[in-house]
Amino acid sequence: MGGTTVKLWIVLICVLSILSVGCGSNDVQTTESEVVRDDTPSSAATEEPVESPTTSPSEEPIDRSESEVESLEQDSPKPDGILRTASEITDADGLGSGLLQPLGAAPLPDGYSEVELLIAGEATSYRSEIPLNPEGTWIFEEDTQESYKTRALIRYPPVDHFSGVVIIEWLNVTAGVDNSIDWTYLSEEIGREGHGYVGVSAQIVGVMGRDSGRLPGGLIDTRGLPTRDPVRYGDLTHPGD
Repeated sequence: MGGTTVKLWIVLICVLSILSVGCGSNDVQTTESEVVRDDTPSSAATEEPVESPTTSPSEEPIDRSESEVESLEQDSPKPDGILRTASEITDADGLGSGLLQPLGAAPLPDGYSEVELLIAGEATSYRSEIPLNPEGTWIFEEDTQESYKTRALIRYPPVDHFSGVVIIEWLNVTAGVDNSIDWTYLSEEIGREGHGYVGVSAQIVGVMGRDSGRLPGGLIDTRGLPTRDPVRYGDLTHPGD
């Protein structure tokens, strides 16, 4: 399987994982647990002891037929028009001076590869018609749409070591620049488990920088990606947090 195919595979998994959050997985688990409870004989119904299973559901995957999988997918809630996908994905390899790593760029685990993707699309803002109350149960409506173009760092293991799990990190911008704090502390464990990783420049400071340009003493260059490498990042744009 070629490198490009693996990259697209990882991106597809990321998109599917985002779109499928809360869609159907709880229903499947509940159904399985109910089946186990219904099939378990009570002490009043039989005198024979019930043997505990040697393998828990989490240890042994459930073998579902193709028709069962299709049925589950059809029964799962589908994302509505609020969710939109990127309209453009570009491999930044070879552009400009190369990848500008975020802070906390711990070394890649053995065998891992890295690619930077430039992703463009339409971002949607939301608003509430009523004041936001402290209960945290709010109803939002779509408000406006603006174009964006940002970057995502994809780090992935060899295909035969991939766990099927992709971790997505919203890069921190407290220092005035992208900072991959989670990767800093978890990269070794991610490598041991064979997880994929995606670091996303999600906030305006991580893409466009701070007005100050640099932190005092020049310790961190906070001028923004388009300024630091206009060839690679010159057309990145962020409508605001």
